[in-house]
Amino acid sequence: MAIVICDISAFEYWSTPPLLGEAQIPSEQATLPQPQGAGLSPRQVNLRHDARPCDKLIHNRLLSDLKGIETPVHVYIDQTEGMRPTRLTSPRKLPENFPKELLADIGNGLSVLTIEAALCLMGTDIGVVRLAEMMFEACGLYALHRSNPRSDLVMKSLVGEKLLTPESAPSSSIYGYSDACGNKLGHLDSEGNEAEWTPVFDDDGRLSNMWKRPPLTTVENISETLAVLEPIRKCSMAREAVGLVMNGSASPAETKAAILLYSSIWKGGEGWKRPDLNRRIYYSSKSAQLAGTSFCIADNLWAEDKKVLEIQSVAHHGGKRGYRADPGRTAALECMGYVVAELSWDQLADLEKLDYVVPSLAEKLGFRLQERTVSFIKRRKKLHDQLFK
Repeated sequence: MAIVICDISAFEYWSTPPLLGEAQIPSEQATLPQPQGAGLSPRQVNLRHDARPCDKLIHNRLLSDLKGIETPVHVYIDQTEGMRPTRLTSPRKLPENFPKELLADIGNGLSVLTIEAALCLMGTDIGVVRLAEMMFEACGLYALHRSNPRSDLVMKSLVGEKLLTPESAPSSSIYGYSDACGNKLGHLDSEGNEAEWTPVFDDDGRLSNMWKRPPLTTVENISETLAVLEPIRKCSMAREAVGLVMNGSASPAETKAAILLYSSIWKGGEGWKRPDLNRRIYYSSKSAQLAGTSFCIADNLWAEDKKVLEIQSVAHHGGKRGYRADPGRTAALECMGYVVAELSWDQLADLEKLDYVVPSLAEKLGFRLQERTVSFIKRRKKLHDQLFK
């Protein structure tokens, strides 16, 4: 019997940091009350002997590589029997002639949809804007840890053992999405291996819910997968969502800003010309002296126009603290003829404050301010509410 993890569960699987996924939770610890254990009941840990094969397979791995997935786990199965949801699984029928290249074998008879297929086939209850945010995350440089008792237990254990602290965690080797020419970076470490997932800590040294990592996919790959899937199943929501998405976002703050500023006015966005996200800029010798480094990473860069927009967020930019703390950065860019503007999380999250700052941003960056018609204001408020609800 084919069992394939799908929907939000597949997204959670690909979003689980390897450091958490590789850890094993002893069953006796899983039933201890939080925070000593995961607070699971014995019934959740000890499965009935007559449980259906689908539940057995998922259950056997909930304390290991599937600990980042919330239960019940959404799965496709290739038979019509056993479709009743349980506390462990929420099954549905695997579509006929499903492309095998969109299934990733994770061993012992279990597969998971590729990240592209998972995003394209996401349940309609997610909504277009939330799905676009998930696509931004997958196509970007960050992952958000989605809390559940099992993964939280591992996080606490690693912190308690001093294995996940600002001092002990590996330094990130991810320095932007693209190089100075706009070409996607390889995101390799000093030894030529793919860069590790690294946790982001806030300014007080506390572990946040964000991890830096190489991109899982690209907008182009998602679009190609849509073309493969649409003869099998209509993916209208994913088609609409991917039109909002850009490669290279480094935080939720940058994602929300991109949706608000660069989406079509018919979606409630400002409709501004799209920039490159997290592209490198190499300093001139004079600017390098001002900045004290050879390059910076522009959150939003219009290279031909020499314009930069920085999205300032203490909550989401802990991993880029060095760039934020450098007072010579803006001066170095301006010395090279760049126009530099800033948008803070506080301004972004508060629609009233955003109303005050957008006109000045438009003027500074050279964009036309959209006419504030009644219909546009309603669309913009709806979009903002969906992003910050």
